Amino acid sequence: MKFKFVPNDLLKEARLTADPDEYDGSPQMADLSFGYIPYTHLRPNRFATASALAFRTFISGEFSVDVPLMPQLADAISSVVGSDNLHVHPLDFKANKIEQGKTVIVINPMDRYEVDTKFQDFDTPRVTDLCLVDPGSVTGAVFMPLQNRHVIPANLEFFSTVNRLKQDDSYIEFYLPSIAIAVLIAEDLDAGIVRLPKAVNVDDLYIATQHLLQVAGFQLENG
Repeated sequence: MKFKFVPNDLLKEARLTADPDEYDGSPQMADLSFGYIPYTHLRPNRFATASALAFRTFISGEFSVDVPLMPQLADAISSVVGSDNLHVHPLDFKANKIEQGKTVIVINPMDRYEVDTKFQDFDTPRVTDLCLVDPGSVTGAVFMPLQNRHVIPANLEFFSTVNRLKQDDSYIEFYLPSIAIAVLIAEDLDAGIVRLPKAVNVDDLYIATQHLLQVAGFQLENG
């Protein structure tokens, strides 16, 4: 499966796409689209991390991107996909410095959750509410600085339905498309922590997701 990040300046949106090959799952897939174009350079390892989280249920055989990835990221992607035989390429064996931001992103799919973004003290990381809403409810991204709230239209419900993702928010799978978007825009927000809006079951997929995010330079906080 080959992945691409496709910004559209005219529509002010971006899409994460996947082109399956003969060894992948059903080609009946939706792109993950959202109304925000990151202005900071998108790092290859974070692009690959977002792709693996969004499309993991369809990936088998091959995971291909246009730029080299860290070998340790390839291993973490294989764990999230649940395949010991996944061919991740190309790889870059040079040492890579992993930058980690300071802001906490709380993912809030479909504005379903109450997120506390109040200032605590100067030693506590700033908290941002990443509110992902239906594309028909807002035109383009909206930043509310007083509330530390980013409202971004995203096709989460359509994406999750077409791609048959779990709809139970007690499991990490429900949040994976939202986490993928958070990873893609994290550089712009100086984010290093991705926080779930509520505690979920710590299953094998949660542990694999936590490790993948760690390799990509993030902490995952469970609600």
